[in-house]
Amino acid sequence: MHKNELTECDIVFVLYGYESDTLTWFKSSISFFEANGYPLNFTDYLIDMGLRDKWQRKNVQRFFEIINENPKFPFDEKSPLNILTDFDVFAAKNRKAMNDAQYHYGCSFNQTEKRLELFFDTSYGVESIVKFCIAYLQTLLTEKSVWLGYSFATKQPSDFAFLQRDSTNYKEGGDRWNEEFARRQYYSKKQITQLMSQYRHIYIRNILSKTHVEEVFDEVPLIEWVANNNYGVIEKIGMENWLWTVHEDKLHEVQMIFYERGLLIGVE
Repeated sequence: MHKNELTECDIVFVLYGYESDTLTWFKSSISFFEANGYPLNFTDYLIDMGLRDKWQRKNVQRFFEIINENPKFPFDEKSPLNILTDFDVFAAKNRKAMNDAQYHYGCSFNQTEKRLELFFDTSYGVESIVKFCIAYLQTLLTEKSVWLGYSFATKQPSDFAFLQRDSTNYKEGGDRWNEEFARRQYYSKKQITQLMSQYRHIYIRNILSKTHVEEVFDEVPLIEWVANNNYGVIEKIGMENWLWTVHEDKLHEVQMIFYERGLLIGVE
């Protein structure tokens, strides 16, 4: 594990619309992180106990033993609900690392909300982090596609909930991108897809869907518009997703264009 002190500032990638069963995602992520020199050693997951929820923490080795011993996991006769709705796997020095500030790196997946988060403490070097994260996302998106994604840096207070990393910027309300929330509001499938495809904000790195790259700006598709105005680089990152890396000196200009066109529903 990294020997330098943690900065307690994270580089975070978030994907919306990622579909997988939790255990398949977990096993592939463990393998990928391990193969690239970033072993993961702890898991956190939610146990639904009916009247109350309980977080369970296990080291990765013990968790593998549990799922091998119980073919029906994560289902239980006493509580037949899926206990892996919220699932975190991360690297920390010890089991008592109970908050974000003590996590070195890791990822989190909410199967119900189809939301995946990937984070690294900046002590690992921003360039190395971004290179690894893009490689990881490329493997996830080889045969899948997502609605939207983005990356940002954030300073994490020690008492901040793990799954709130993605709703602390620009007065964003996390529920507005929660598919279950949208269903409770009786949104149609088309409305949900449109909602989840809208831009929260424009970041240095943005994961785009086919819907985004086909949008027309000044009478040309987005990819051509970005190239014509030197607004960064858009490259394919998966089956039907693209990575738009915005030039830093152009970021505010692009943000204002999208804001003035009413495209940023994450900005109040």
